[in-house]
Amino acid sequence: MFGETQYSTAFMVSGVNSAGQGVAFKVKAGTTKVGVLIGFKSSAIDKVVTGSYTITDKEGQALSTGQINDNAVVDNVLVLPKNTTELQVTFKGPAGEKSNGFIIWDES
Repeated sequence: MFGETQYSTAFMVSGVNSAGQGVAFKVKAGTTKVGVLIGFKSSAIDKVVTGSYTITDKEGQALSTGQINDNAVVDNVLVLPKNTTELQVTFKGPAGEKSNGFIIWDES
């Protein structure tokens, strides 16, 4: 749950810190646009923490980058380059922290 919204399905990337952690996912051939919700939760209790994310295609071309606050969700609508069949989402968080990144996508 992020804020006031309960999501039924999400992919979680655990152990997010300054080294960066990520996950790749497939998109259907011929998909021209995809919506990607990015969430971030920190394990820190006593401080305000932000993370960052990068969404790339399998060739490494950045399609979206941004900062995200703890316990927040940001919405990205990506126009995909022709023949894109895989996306990679990489999260980075504060050094020494073990945060979690969350990904929900919609190809409709």
